[in-house]
Amino acid sequence: KSALIETKSGNILGMVASVGLFLPVKFIAFTDIKNISRDGLVVQTKDDIVAIADIVKAQETYKKGFPLIGLKVRTKSGKGLGRVTDLTLSLQMGCLMQFYISGLLSERIIDRAKVITITKKGVTVEDDTLPLPGLPKLSTN
Repeated sequence: KSALIETKSGNILGMVASVGLFLPVKFIAFTDIKNISRDGLVVQTKDDIVAIADIVKAQETYKKGFPLIGLKVRTKSGKGLGRVTDLTLSLQMGCLMQFYISGLLSERIIDRAKVITITKKGVTVEDDTLPLPGLPKLSTN
């Protein structure tokens, strides 16, 4: 279903899976994921897939969670930059690395180090975050 990211640290806690409309949400800890491809995730055993209620931190993050895609992005001084359209996750480091931002007339990639806060209201970034010259148009595929 989606990556479960702890917004204060930017760390990937794991992946959330939904197996049916009335069945409990499942969770796969990041450390249990052996491989990720377009076809899905690979884990060592089916025991690595647990009910999210069994992992307290994952359940707390999931309950208060919100989608990062679509959040408004503003600088510390209040200048609107657009909305988050995509993310780059580092599977080697287990964390969120970059935000792809689309505004009315600009697109940019913002490194996680420039992010001050992430809340339900939006993402706040450093004032010195500038658009990248010649950045190609982001694909929606």
